Amino acid sequence: MNINNTNNNPFGLPSSAMKNVTWPKGLLIGTGVLFAIMLIILLALNLYTESQSKQIVVLNDKIKEIQTGFPSDKQAEVINFESRLQNLNDLLNNHRYLTQLFGNLETNTHPKVYLNNFNYDEASGLIKASGTAPNYTTVAEAVSGFVQAPGVENVVFDNLQIDNVTGKTTFSLQIKVNSSILKQLSNQT
Repeated sequence: MNINNTNNNPFGLPSSAMKNVTWPKGLLIGTGVLFAIMLIILLALNLYTESQSKQIVVLNDKIKEIQTGFPSDKQAEVINFESRLQNLNDLLNNHRYLTQLFGNLETNTHPKVYLNNFNYDEASGLIKASGTAPNYTTVAEAVSGFVQAPGVENVVFDNLQIDNVTGKTTFSLQIKVNSSILKQLSNQT
């Protein structure tokens, strides 16, 4: 074995074999090309971000310009109108559901009892109404009808009075509806 290595070959390979080894140069060139590509992508994204930021500033300036040209009382009207439209949209979306709920209420109402001033609170499941009946006996029969109705958890009558002008009995009513019935009605729509 020759310990004196005069051809600067650390692996002990012949000099002709060392000329064909190119992977370190290829790795260096490949890494450089990959770095250049990444640098180009970074610069392109930076330019794109700057152009988008400028466009946002221009659009914000246009919005401010339009807002200053629009009177504040009209802005309040627009906001109020938008709120009313949203409420109307919610009402229309729940129309079938509430119609069925009040339809069930109508089915179980005594024929001589007239209900008015309906109010339904979805969170509590309470239907509040006021009504009139010919006499106390009819009110008692109406209570029985509501209590026996499917899905009703509780019925409360209060403010029972006889109207001095008409002679009819007026009352207030609260009906607690079972949440499972409410879910069933909402799933049918």
